[in-house]
Amino acid sequence: MHPKTFKKAALFSALLVGMAVTITALPETAESSKIIHIRVNAQPVEFDPYNTGLVKFGKLRWRGGLLLTSRHKLFGGFSGLALDQSGKRMIAITDRGWWMSATLKYRNGKLSGIKNARFTRLLNDAGKPFKGKRWSDSESIFSLGDHRELSRLLVSFERRHRILEYAYGQYGLRARGRKIDLPEEIKQLNYNKGLEAIAVFGKHTEQKGAIIALSERTLDADGNIRGWIVNGPYKGALAVRRRNDFELTDAETLPNGDLLILERKVSMFTGLQFQIRRIAAATIRPGAILDGPLLIQSGMQHTIDNMEGMSLSTAPNGELRLTLISDNNFSLLQRTLLLQFALPDTS
Repeated sequence: MHPKTFKKAALFSALLVGMAVTITALPETAESSKIIHIRVNAQPVEFDPYNTGLVKFGKLRWRGGLLLTSRHKLFGGFSGLALDQSGKRMIAITDRGWWMSATLKYRNGKLSGIKNARFTRLLNDAGKPFKGKRWSDSESIFSLGDHRELSRLLVSFERRHRILEYAYGQYGLRARGRKIDLPEEIKQLNYNKGLEAIAVFGKHTEQKGAIIALSERTLDADGNIRGWIVNGPYKGALAVRRRNDFELTDAETLPNGDLLILERKVSMFTGLQFQIRRIAAATIRPGAILDGPLLIQSGMQHTIDNMEGMSLSTAPNGELRLTLISDNNFSLLQRTLLLQFALPDTS
């Protein structure tokens, strides 16, 4: 193991033991209409810092990344990510119940910077911020519509498991959440290993706008990760085959109806790892045990962290891009990373 890699693994081992030093918790009250502009710095990073010319990783191709930092106490804890079709407009959510909207910059087809970062609280259907961690633990965000114009957003919450829809295109960061009807079983998921990932199938796919909701690590009797197709013609429960103790952190749908799942593993011996699996559309049915080939698997030899959010966009040349964001847990030992890859042909 490279000495620098060993140091990184040692730091994350310490993180596992004590989850590091965290920033003081924010107060639970805030003005519902207050939008806070903050400065976010962006430093370009290489996915493989020891082989900077390397582009292909698994079945993905590297398209640039950023280390994001800010001194503001709101910054960090990003658990979900949504990009518009162009990949320039970005919305992230934190697991403390805040939005961040920003604009991403590119140079020569690669991520190069970020600007116009704004924060405000997610609101309930009464236009009020959520009270306490059990109500504000937002984990996944998904932009409805095939063109990802960020006009309507779904946000999932853990602990008090639910999905809310926000009319972002009309009200922006001041939008109120409207509850989506869910199967009763979802509300009974494990308190802190429950509703972690949501995605929606495109209108040109067989599932036609159905929501798929997956838990982080609530397991069925066979040790598989529980999930549901919430609505549509194939509504019902299913599961994701668990591989090598990875936990599920986000999901994304491709234009052809295939499903991508982002997974994370934290180990005292190997540090952090993440992987992405691709699941064929035809296999996504009630009662199914979902599984599929790996697009990428990565560990501490690469520039990674606690990868939690994932979103699809399209480059000007038509190339599909997959962007990942990490949750630094408001810890001094972790980082907020944006990593972007090109996908193989999805036809």
